[in-house]
Amino acid sequence: MEQRTARVSRSERGQSLVELAISLVLLLLLLSGIIDLGRALFTYISMRDAAQEGVVYASVYPKPCDRIKQRALQALDDPTGMSVDVTLNHTACEAAGPADSCAGNQIAVTVTNPNFEITMPFLGGVLGTQTLTLKATITGTVLQPRCIP
Repeated sequence: MEQRTARVSRSERGQSLVELAISLVLLLLLLSGIIDLGRALFTYISMRDAAQEGVVYASVYPKPCDRIKQRALQALDDPTGMSVDVTLNHTACEAAGPADSCAGNQIAVTVTNPNFEITMPFLGGVLGTQTLTLKATITGTVLQPRCIP
């Protein structure tokens, strides 16, 4: 009985190395995308929860704009670089009149992170930027005070 040994030529070994290199690059790109997507999703959910906290506070106390913004920022783990915008009845909170803060009117709190950094440089090179803008908006209804026309 004759045993044959498999002989691998140099070109076949080189081909395997090229296939490994291409596959590894694609797998690392996929992994880095998953990591950054997970971070972006976690940050967005935190921003959405902070905006919800601002709306809950503003539904009862609609006029102190600074307190609404402070309440939303306090709900964030790391509020660095984030901004909060509040609108009452489709008017900026600071410019809203007494009639805009009456019960039944709409209130919206928007939390924005204009510079969410992508940690993987290769993914940033593919996207063409190393930062993304994340924005979370929650709307609600002013519950009090009741305004009588």
